[in-house]
Amino acid sequence: MVIEVLIDGGTGLRCCGRAMDRLPEKSFSAGRRRHIPMLETVGEGLRVTVGQPPHEMGHDHFVQWIEVIADGRSYRQFLRAGMLPRVTFELPMHTIEEAYVRLMCKQHGLWTSSTPLLLAGRLNTAG
Repeated sequence: MVIEVLIDGGTGLRCCGRAMDRLPEKSFSAGRRRHIPMLETVGEGLRVTVGQPPHEMGHDHFVQWIEVIADGRSYRQFLRAGMLPRVTFELPMHTIEEAYVRLMCKQHGLWTSSTPLLLAGRLNTAG
């Protein structure tokens, strides 16, 4: 089970009388190539494909969701086993100042970009 904390109340999470562990975020730069998001601008949107080559999408090991966080807004798409690890988000590309990508791999956990992957509406190839 994964629980997302949107606003930390400082008291910690508990379930069945026990403290819950925080899921560590892994960095794409330190990660395996199969977890690195490949970004491509498509019209007024952003296509995110996980992995090069694409991440496997079997029953026990697949990308469960891909999220783009752009200028304080979250865009998330859930995936299922058997689907392609690819999502196209309709975003106002011309107005985005900064965007990050996160994804959840069923087997390897939470992955996140530590630097913006979009800057001023353009792909950040330096990050």
